[in-house]
Parts: sequence; structure tokens; C-alpha cells
Amino acid sequence: MGRRAREERREEREDKVAEQTKVKRKNNLKAAGILVLIAVIAGYSVYVFINLDST
Repeated sequence: MGRRAREERREEREDKVAEQTKVKRKNNLKAAGILVLIAVIAGYSVYVFINLDST
């Protein structure tokens, strides 16, 4: 268990953390995109309903 082994373990941990962070960010962006899409659809349906009611 020399210094080189410790440095390799530390680098592996950092790589694993970076990969997990990348995956988490990607999933959060997908979730935000889906929520925005749902909000747009809901807003459009409210707009259509209001215009349908007034004509």
C-alpha cells in the first residue's frame, strides 16, 4: 500500500464520482424537459378551452 496505490484509488474514486454526477445531471435535465413539455401541453389546452368557450 504505497503512495502510488493510494493515488490510483483516489483517481478511480474521482472518476466514479464524475461519472455519477454526469448521469445525475443528464437525468435531471430529462426530467425538467418532460415537466416543461407537460406545462406547455396544459397551457395550450387551457388556451383552447378558453377560446372554445368564448366563441
